[in-house]
Amino acid sequence: MLIHNFACVMPSSLNTHWHKRRVIATPPWASMAQIKKIYDQARYMSMRTGTMHTVDHIIPLNHAKVCGLHVHWNLQVMTRIDGDSKGNFWRSDWDA
Repeated sequence: MLIHNFACVMPSSLNTHWHKRRVIATPPWASMAQIKKIYDQARYMSMRTGTMHTVDHIIPLNHAKVCGLHVHWNLQVMTRIDGDSKGNFWRSDWDA
């Protein structure tokens, strides 16, 4: 059930590794409706501005110091360029 609900809110052009990491990081109590709204917002902003937007995990899912969750309060919409430059960094990486 979780995988089915998860798949319906994620972009269709995902690779298996990406998908698996998010399924593992999505707790059963996560609001899939809220997560979908954030992905919809990124698509809307991309269409509206003509600049590709993506959804970023504020606390990365895969990091040496932290392990974020795939929940709506850990997601943010940003331009693809900003997301690519952020990479897998977490705030403490910038402070060091």
